[in-house]
Amino acid sequence: MSFLAAYSRNTMAGAARIAAQRERARLAQLPATEPKPAPAAAPEPSNVVSFKTPKDELLDIIDKVARMHGSTFRAVMSKCRTDKIAHARQACICAVKEARPGMSLPQIGRVFGVDHSSVLHSLKKRGYK
Repeated sequence: MSFLAAYSRNTMAGAARIAAQRERARLAQLPATEPKPAPAAAPEPSNVVSFKTPKDELLDIIDKVARMHGSTFRAVMSKCRTDKIAHARQACICAVKEARPGMSLPQIGRVFGVDHSSVLHSLKKRGYK
């Protein structure tokens, strides 16, 4: 194989060589940029009160109960039907009903992504109603 054939455009090596040359030329044209320093963190004012919405409180309750049962928030909110996660989900549903007795079964079901009859079943299994 001749020298020209090894580095022509019609071979993979030639195409790779040309692509590398073009990339080097493109990078040479770009202006050199210095990394920007990270902005200094502003101190938090001491007079700011944290604000939690009612939904945030419900999600905190669900997370705490899920951890008490050895599960995670994500697992409890999933469609998984294994015993461990299903029991944790039932306990979370009962905890939400205790924390918010005014919430209807369809409202609780929307939080967990289940039907109101599933919420009712969870409450009955845990001895409510």
